Amino acid sequence: MDRTDFLFGELKSRFGTVKRARGNFLYTASGVRLTDLYREGGRAVLGWPSQESAVTVFKNVLSRGITGSYITDFTYALDKAVSMLFNSSRRCIAFSFKEDACAFAEEKFSDSFVWFRPWNTDVSVAEKSCILFEPVFPWAENTVLACIDSDWKGFEGAVTERSVQLSAPLCAAVTRSVYNLIKALQVYEEKNWFLYDTVLNPYFTRKGPWLYSKIPEDSYDEFVLHCLDCHIVVSPDPDVLSAVPFGVQKGVFDLLKKNPFGRR
Repeated sequence: MDRTDFLFGELKSRFGTVKRARGNFLYTASGVRLTDLYREGGRAVLGWPSQESAVTVFKNVLSRGITGSYITDFTYALDKAVSMLFNSSRRCIAFSFKEDACAFAEEKFSDSFVWFRPWNTDVSVAEKSCILFEPVFPWAENTVLACIDSDWKGFEGAVTERSVQLSAPLCAAVTRSVYNLIKALQVYEEKNWFLYDTVLNPYFTRKGPWLYSKIPEDSYDEFVLHCLDCHIVVSPDPDVLSAVPFGVQKGVFDLLKKNPFGRR
């Protein structure tokens, strides 16, 4: 069984279906609110979009009916947004799968590409010809952007290989999410994340907002279930990072604090 299927199946069996998602929380059919640290593998690291953000943009563009695979103005708007994010002139190629994006980058750029994760100070992206980036827009289907130096001569041929053309509503929403990220990078810092260390340190090593599991792999599934029972959703895979919930009250961890994992 896929690890996400395991997590979501256990979530449903305990609390019923997810009826709403907003900010840092998932609201379930049973009336229980869950604090989300999984964040859709990082794509919801800024929280689940409110009606004033990327979802509204998606709905507004969807109402125009331009849902095909043709090029629209929003295609170029995305290029402008990622250029601002990385402070360099970039053009985007979109992929539906990480494997395709990696294969493309390895073939075309050898060692001149890098994965970008927000607030990851261990990796420099400034001089790289290709930056791979999962937009912080939580959508059921994954989207990976290859953000290419605009001077690269092979761009036109590359878009026909493994890439996909984002529909205008999704492209517009992803573009808005990039601007949201730019703003968040200017606002959130260490003081917004260390508040939860006293509760989370026994289970995670934190770098910025990102949480690296300390739990032994053979105990990890049990840890995931324990967190669910404490109304917390963590990554179902120890190799996929969880993230601290920006700005929540520390009280959301009270159940875990009172009932630490591993206590017998």
